[in-house]
Order: sequence, then structure tokens, then C-alpha cells
Amino acid sequence: MTAHTRPDPPRRILDGVSSPSPTSVGPGPAPADDAAPEGWRAAVDRELAALFPSEGVGRWRPLGLVLAAVATAAAALLQLGRQAVVAPWEVMWAEDAAPYLTDARALPLLESVPRTFHDYFHVYPRVVAELSTLFHPVRAAEIFVLAAAATAGAVAVTVYRASSGHVREPLLRALLGALVVLSPVAGNELMNNLANLQWYFCLAAFWVLLWRPSTVLARVWQVFLLAVAALSAPLTVVFVPLALLRVVARRRHPAELVAPVVFLAGTALQLVSMLRATLPAGPAFDAGLAVQTYAQRVALTALVGDRHAGRLWEAHGWLWPVVAVLVLGAFVAYAAGRSKARTRWPALAATVTSVGFLVVAVSGRAGWDTIVWDAGSQHFLMGRYLLVPVALAQAVVVLALDDAPERVADGTWRRLAAVVAGLLVFGAGADYTAVNQRSDGPEWRAGIAEAAEECRTTPGLEAAEVKAAPVLLDFAAAIPCEDI
Repeated sequence: MTAHTRPDPPRRILDGVSSPSPTSVGPGPAPADDAAPEGWRAAVDRELAALFPSEGVGRWRPLGLVLAAVATAAAALLQLGRQAVVAPWEVMWAEDAAPYLTDARALPLLESVPRTFHDYFHVYPRVVAELSTLFHPVRAAEIFVLAAAATAGAVAVTVYRASSGHVREPLLRALLGALVVLSPVAGNELMNNLANLQWYFCLAAFWVLLWRPSTVLARVWQVFLLAVAALSAPLTVVFVPLALLRVVARRRHPAELVAPVVFLAGTALQLVSMLRATLPAGPAFDAGLAVQTYAQRVALTALVGDRHAGRLWEAHGWLWPVVAVLVLGAFVAYAAGRSKARTRWPALAATVTSVGFLVVAVSGRAGWDTIVWDAGSQHFLMGRYLLVPVALAQAVVVLALDDAPERVADGTWRRLAAVVAGLLVFGAGADYTAVNQRSDGPEWRAGIAEAAEECRTTPGLEAAEVKAAPVLLDFAAAIPCEDI
């Protein structure tokens, strides 16, 4: 954390690079042609430049790559450990079974991967499903779960790195990354499955669009991740304004336009696919329920976790959601009022995106009455719609903590930051272990054994069904008998 008159803190080993100097951060000075014209355009360009600063660490070293791989594995293990009652790889999840595994086993590669589901592309899960066909179907659940956990871990590490231009304190960046896999709203349905990786990709898109990597390897990863996000998650449309701002801000640097242009192209393909389909009318927007939902399930949950938020709501009603909104609003006001534009603009962007994503996601699919808590009751459903809003609300807090005021002693501010960060970790910790719809099974290996027996005893049978969680929704994969 820094103050106006103090240099940036020293780099920690997690960066895997040498410390930048206090006066020069990133790949080097801007070229002469980066100077903006005088007048209001100069002011606009200056503020936009602050939204997309050079990353706050230097170039990758081999040690940094090794540490990134280790951190990805650790984050994946953290997420795998959250599943209660059963090991996550013992159970196949919902849409992972059908349509992804079913289509991968039944259709050619070039027909399966671009196939839409609910009228949008979901390329990444379909590619993983295709790779799983190289192995016996009994391994499919393991492959899907490990791929999903590793991907979430990679997103967590990417958030750590991509936020370095805005959050200079490595421990606070580590907190941002850890909260990706420790999200308090992920326990019921988001963890360890391919179908819900789209929500993690949306969170990644926010930070990766702000990121200005300093190496070719990091730029390739940036382009790849944005392409995957755009082609696997329809709600990346929410980040189109941010991508357009990136294009305007970095228009004099063609190499830096590749990532946002690829992202916009992928998002355009998603929109064309959805517009060509006959979509049912979405639920009507209800401003009152939207405000209630944000107060209960975003602001309060972001600060104390989903489980504690539900208990506070049941016991005290609107008291604590209102307090949470005021506290979060205080962080937003502090960050927005700071003189450092690298704190101000990403905090405002995170706030607007947090609200906007919730409105678009819930109004487009779920309906506000399915997500809001009624008086005296709580539930943990619809967590997928809350992952991005909650994470971005937490990001506002972290951004504010990273920018210490001049009049507060550095030690005092660090203690305050430690208390607030501890609160976020405490809330996430309460929701770490999840008894959810996956906990009830059914066991995938046993289902494959039953399917093999059915194929053996039923002449002429072409495919057998293997049940997937949650059992109440009757999901099943159709596995060709010749593959079993």
C-alpha cells in the first residue's frame, strides 16, 4: 500500500520478477507519439490511461512461471476441497453430462464444439468434453472436475497478475486471487464443473481487459483468455463498454488492440447466435427487488459471506444489509475521491459493472423473486448470478485499502487493511465447505457399471443413460454402448 509521499512497497516473491522503480513501472516510458493533444481530449486521454496502467510488476522470469503453476495448482486444490460428503470427481454435474459429454460422444468434433446450448456458444466445456473422449467414459467425471478446478485456479492467478497495475500490494492482490476460488456464493452449484465456468470467465474478463501485460507470453495468454471467455459466456456482453474504452485509450498502440478486438469479435458472435434464436421473454425488471437483492446478497455477502449474511438477515431483517450498503458505499466514495486515478477509475468501473452484471444476468434469465430473500428466510440458490457482482464489490474494498491516505500513519492503515481483509477471509471461510446438490450423488463410476451391464444384456441397444447430479432434475449422459 502506498501514500502520496511514500514509494511503492517492495515486490514479494510471488511476482517472480524484480521490483519496479518508484518512478517507472511497466515495460518502459511511453513513446513520444503517446502524448495527447491539448484541451479536453488531453484530460480524457489522461484519465483513460489511468484506467489501463502498465502492470505493476516487471517481466516474467522462469521462477515466476514456476510459481504461477504452483499457485494455480494450490488454488485448484482449494476449490476441490470445498465439496462436502463426496469427492467432487465421483459425481458428474448436470449439463456436463448432457449436452456436453453426450454430444462429444455422439457427434463429430466439428459439429459438437460449435453447437449452441440455450442459443449461445459454450466452446470451452465442449473442447474439454471432446478431449475426454480419448479415455474410457468412467474417467469423464474425473477429467471434467479436474479441468474445471484447474481453470478456476488459472483465473485466480490471472487476477493476481492482471490487477498489479491497480493494486500494488502483493498480499492484497493475493487476496483478490484467493477470493476467486473461495467465493462465498460458489458452494451450491458453481464449483468443480464445466457448465458454470462461464461465470469465472466473466470475472476474468473484467481484470484481463484492464491488464496491460509487459511480455509476449502474457499477451498471448490475455488474448486466449478473452477469446475463450467471449466464446463460452454470453454475459461477456456486459464488458463490451470496458473493451471499447480499452480500444480508445490504447488506440496509438496497435499491438495492445488485439486483445479487446478479439474479445469484441467473440462477443459479437455470441450476440448474433442469440439474436437469430427465438428467445422467450425474460422476467420483467423490478427496481425494488433489484435494490433488495444487491443489499442482501451482494453487499452483505461480499463483506461477511453468504452463510453469515443469511443468519443476519433472518435475525435482524434490513439492519445489516443497510449497514453493508453504507460500508461498501464508503469504500466506493473513498476510492472515487482519491487523487490517484489508478484507484479511482477501476473502483468506479468495478462498482458499475457489479450492479450492471447483476441486473443483466437476473433480468435476462432468473427473475428477481427467485434470488431475493423473503422476510425471515434465506436460501443459497442462484449463486451463479452473484459470483461476479460479489467479487467486484470485494475488489472495490481491496482497491481502496491499497491506497493509503497521506494523513494516516502507514502502520495504522496496514492494521486497518488487515482487519478488513480478515473480515473478507472470515466470511469466505464460513462458506468454504459446501453440502450441496452434488453431495447426494449419484456416483458416476457405479452408473457406468450399470450402463455397461444394460448394454450387455439388451441386444441392439445403442446407448445407455448414466445419471448425473442433481438427482431431482433428472440429468443424464447418453453413453454409446460401443464406448463402454
